[in-house]
Amino acid sequence: MIFQLKTWPTYFEKSWAGTMPFQLRHRGKDEEKFNVWDVLRLREYVPEKKMYTGREICVEIIELWEGPDFMNEDYIGMWGLASEWSLMTVREISREGD
Repeated sequence: MIFQLKTWPTYFEKSWAGTMPFQLRHRGKDEEKFNVWDVLRLREYVPEKKMYTGREICVEIIELWEGPDFMNEDYIGMWGLASEWSLMTVREISREGD
């Protein structure tokens, strides 16, 4: 599955530079869950201007943890990954833009 995700400039720039090989994302209760090998299409979005910049990176999920299911209940407070949050290790597969 391919997910199209708005990505704020601060975080997008880190992905663009290759210094952020992970994604931490919140998903609504009715949204599809992420899976290993899904593709995230990260589109740089400037919220103040309500516009996309034209830069985007496609990354593939290679590891996935979803809170709180991936841990024993005793560890939830320690790790702090609440329900509806996903932490993913990703690798770039393509990019477009400047």
